[in-house]
Amino acid sequence: MLTKGNAAARCRSTLFEMIYLCMAAAFKQRHWPGLHEQCELNDEGMETIKTATQSSLFAEQGSRDYKQIIRAMLIAGISTFAQLYFLQPMLPVLSRYFNITPAHSSLVISAATLGLACGLFLGTFISDKFKRKSLMSAAMIISSVLTIAAAFVDHFPVLVLLSICKGIALSGVAAIAMAYIGEEVAPAALSRTMSRYIVGTIVGGMTGRVVANFLAAWFSWQTISCIIGCACLLLSFEFLRRLPASRHFKPRKQSRKALIAGLLKSVQDKVLLSLCIFAGLAMGAFVSVYNYLGFRLEAVPFQLPHQVIACIFVMYAAGIGGSLVAVPLIKRLGAYRALNILSGMSLLGLLFTWPDKLVFVILGLCLFTVGFFGAHTIASSGAGARTPHNRAVAASLYLLFYYIGSSLLGSFSGVAMHSYGWNGIVVLLGVVLTVALLLTLMLKRRSV
Repeated sequence: MLTKGNAAARCRSTLFEMIYLCMAAAFKQRHWPGLHEQCELNDEGMETIKTATQSSLFAEQGSRDYKQIIRAMLIAGISTFAQLYFLQPMLPVLSRYFNITPAHSSLVISAATLGLACGLFLGTFISDKFKRKSLMSAAMIISSVLTIAAAFVDHFPVLVLLSICKGIALSGVAAIAMAYIGEEVAPAALSRTMSRYIVGTIVGGMTGRVVANFLAAWFSWQTISCIIGCACLLLSFEFLRRLPASRHFKPRKQSRKALIAGLLKSVQDKVLLSLCIFAGLAMGAFVSVYNYLGFRLEAVPFQLPHQVIACIFVMYAAGIGGSLVAVPLIKRLGAYRALNILSGMSLLGLLFTWPDKLVFVILGLCLFTVGFFGAHTIASSGAGARTPHNRAVAASLYLLFYYIGSSLLGSFSGVAMHSYGWNGIVVLLGVVLTVALLLTLMLKRRSV
């Protein structure tokens, strides 16, 4: 088990990698080429050491390049997650438009996250072969075009196919962004740049949901898709204009045999595998709640308008608090107990959404969201700590389970919603989160 001290230290940095743990680790850490040492003998035969720092090669905090990188990465984060999740609150609209069940409508979200998962995992094996800026810009433009194209689709299977392609395209941004930051930004400004990027992803995920739900009161889902796509396309060109070209990137080949060997070794680690399964179950439950909550809130007895439902989805921002609260909990109780408490909080929050009282639903959603992000922060840092010398593979495996759980359970839970309503969702996800909680309780026996 992670000790209180080192677990808390890891979770501080995990706020920046809680969503993109795989992306930062998918690329091997590089030595800073701007700092080198030269040794020579002087006239008296004494050895002197000269340290030459070519700081101008890196984007220092306050420099023009640094400011451009900060803005570009904020844009990338917003664009990526706005496109990934803007259809989530409009699943009831899609269900009525295509005359399909809630489970079928959720396939547009599941397909996108599945495409993202596959793209991120494959990125571990084919990384470092393409120019950073070119790949990210192309990925943003392609995904924006696919989002616009979705506005002209009249067949649901085609919309699902476009979602898969969009997820794969967006993985090009996700997989490269943090590698670019690590290569181009000065070490002293690295954490600040990372934080801006993560803020962009959180704002993008929330903005996509809230704006789409708010606009649904006046526009069709096709119009909203076109609006989001055009906005993200403009952001893509702004990203291309602002982001400085890479100075330190050098294409190189990675050893696939070493990566595969590391993957097989990671799968044999029971603790790491437990954390990965936990991530899949927790993320599947999280996406399920946000997938189908809109169905419940617009139906009897709530019958809320889209504008009000949009405001409730702002609760997604509570996830930031969940990640922050993980650190003091670890310091006070240790990672094992903190993970148990936050997992239990998610389960408790889900149960709070059961009564037909709006105040309970809002309170439950808050507890559920805080608990999920806090537990995910601890679990993701624990997964990386299991294999410190092969972090890339461990992180890839973790997020592969994370997004596959989102895709599979996010759609399967729709069957329960269609057959038994919100009662079915609470029972099914209650079982899922109970299993996840049992996994965390078993971790201490295995000396995580």
